[in-house]
Amino acid sequence: MRKVQIFCVLLISSLFLMGCASTGNFYVDQDPDQDFSGYETFAWISEKPMTVVGDHTVSPLAERRFMDAIISTLSGKGYQLVENPASADFAVSFTVGARDQVKTRTHLQSTPAFDPWLYRGNWRWGRGYYDYYFPQFREVTTHHNYTEGTLSIDLFDVARKSPVWHGSANKNLSKRELDSGTAGIEEAVATLLDGFPR
Repeated sequence: MRKVQIFCVLLISSLFLMGCASTGNFYVDQDPDQDFSGYETFAWISEKPMTVVGDHTVSPLAERRFMDAIISTLSGKGYQLVENPASADFAVSFTVGARDQVKTRTHLQSTPAFDPWLYRGNWRWGRGYYDYYFPQFREVTTHHNYTEGTLSIDLFDVARKSPVWHGSANKNLSKRELDSGTAGIEEAVATLLDGFPR
C-alpha cells in the first residue's frame, strides 16, 4: 500500500517543519547530572539503529534517510561520527511509527420540535402564519479516524552505558501529509535535535 510505504516521509514532513506547539506535541528530556560539554564523537548504537512501532510498515529506504539526516544535524553541531560505538562519547538510536486511531466524541445536538397545541392556541389569536417550536436535544456520537505519527531520538552515554537525552514528537497526519513526497526529513530531525546541547 502506498500509504504504508511512504508513511515515514509523511510523518516527518509535517510533524516538524516547525511549530510543534501548534501542529503536534514535542518533548525533550535529559539527564540533569550528565555533563555534555566533553562530548565530541558519536556512533550508532547498532548496525540497525531504527526501531519501528505502530500499525504501519516503514520502507527500508527510510532508515538510511533518517540516518543521513541525524548525521548531518549532529555534524552541524560539531560532533564527529565514528564507526565503533565503544570509542564514541555517545551512541544514537531512533524510533519511527504510526498508529491508526479513532476519536469518539459525544455531544448534545438541538433539534426543533413542533408543538401543535401551542400552534393552535396562537392561531386562534390571529398568529397562524408563524410556526412555534420548542428546541429538543438528542445525544449524537461521532467517530473520527486518523493516523498519529511518531518520531523519537535517543542518545546514550557510552562510558556510563546509560540514556542521557531523549527527544520525541507526534502529530495527527492528514491525508495530504500521508500522500506527500520524501522532502522534509532533514528539517524534521533538525527540529527534534534542536534541544540537544551545543
